[in-house]
Amino acid sequence: RQTLLFSATWPDEIAKISRKIQQDPVTIEINSPDELPAVEQQFYEVSRYGKLGLLQKLLSHHQPNSCVVFCNTKRDCQD
Repeated sequence: RQTLLFSATWPDEIAKISRKIQQDPVTIEINSPDELPAVEQQFYEVSRYGKLGLLQKLLSHHQPNSCVVFCNTKRDCQD
């Protein structure tokens, strides 16, 4: 069995649980040597049926090299 745990933070309580359930765990930490640029966040309140159209407009306008889109359910996601 393989157990993988991922976290941006690693509180002591999580580390304690991890040690209890894992045998010979390996920890990989990634630290950025340089300060990362600020991430800009925006919030849009949109009706259920207007979400796809707004997403298309935003992607067309900003044309990001890559992005992450979070959805509430699998049903809300499309390829």
